[in-house]
Parts: sequence; structure tokens; C-alpha cells
Amino acid sequence: MKKIKKLCNVKKDDFKLYENEILSIVKNPLFICKKCLRVANESKHLCKAKEIKK
Repeated sequence: MKKIKKLCNVKKDDFKLYENEILSIVKNPLFICKKCLRVANESKHLCKAKEIKK
């Protein structure tokens, strides 16, 4: 199975295909994408990542 390069590029229809990987990426998010507002625990998973300040 292919791995996700950027979460921003995953289409809604592909959620089931990548479900486990997506869930591990979005658990405890530290970054948000300024373009599509998706979140991730590492900036490498987003195209325009910005750190979430806590």
C-alpha cells in the first residue's frame, strides 16, 4: 500500500484506504495547514504547516 506523502492531498474518498495512517497522523495535533486547515502531529505531513501554540 502507498504511504501518504502530504495529508493535504488525501481525498475524502480515500479515507478508508488510509484510515489507520491518517488516525495516527492527526492524534495529538501540533500543526495546522494554513491552506486547507487539516491538522497533524508533524509539520512534514502538511503543505503549509503552522505550529499550533498551546
